[in-house]
Amino acid sequence: MKISEFNGNDIELGTEKFKQEYPMTAAEAFRNPVEDAFINASAVMRARKADVESDAGLIIGVDPALGEKDKFAIIRRRGRLAYKLERHTNHNTMQIAGVIRKIIEQERPSKVYVDCIGIGAGVVDRLLEMGFTQVEGINSARQASERFKFANKRAEMWSEMREWLNGELPVQIPDSDVLHADLCGLGYKWTSNGQLIIERKEDLKKRGLGSPDTADALALTFAGGFYEVADPVMQDRQHIINTKGKFF
Repeated sequence: MKISEFNGNDIELGTEKFKQEYPMTAAEAFRNPVEDAFINASAVMRARKADVESDAGLIIGVDPALGEKDKFAIIRRRGRLAYKLERHTNHNTMQIAGVIRKIIEQERPSKVYVDCIGIGAGVVDRLLEMGFTQVEGINSARQASERFKFANKRAEMWSEMREWLNGELPVQIPDSDVLHADLCGLGYKWTSNGQLIIERKEDLKKRGLGSPDTADALALTFAGGFYEVADPVMQDRQHIINTKGKFF
């Protein structure tokens, strides 16, 4: 009855509002939603419940962070399937690089996109120094590829991610309350030139919310677009270089 009162025409939206007013989990209790949320909660819930298989190239997004307040997040994506979300705390730059190195050697992704603002620059430099050429640093504050539509690269990646979630074909994400809250917690606006801006982390923190590290990690997997096809020959070649140091 209460859900119906909130929004009788949209059960999923009413459910989201119910959770905001009557939280039953920690993730729900600390949500601080905005009216102009960039990503719709119903699209996220649909992706949480979907079952998708994909053999597309493996893309990994990494949002580094130090300390206890902001967690460093890693997520994998193969086309329409995003999976295996990880969150870590109390890691320094070299430890973060070590975690990523182990993942690359074991899972052999075609690309690893790392937010290189701040500590991420040191992480990227170290991984490239070790020969992991599939690693690419992404400065989310830089100019977008479509600079007339987006104020920066971050807005472009988030827009790609929203289109992916809202597309006709089903997509799957980890069934995580934390990721759900991070995806739906950010607002947006437009510049006087009509460019899209996604709410900054600084403004989010002013509203009492932490950094949306899991959502930013997923957005990073779209730095190169929806799909990237792995090259098995190059993957095998890189794997041999990194694990053996020479060809056989």
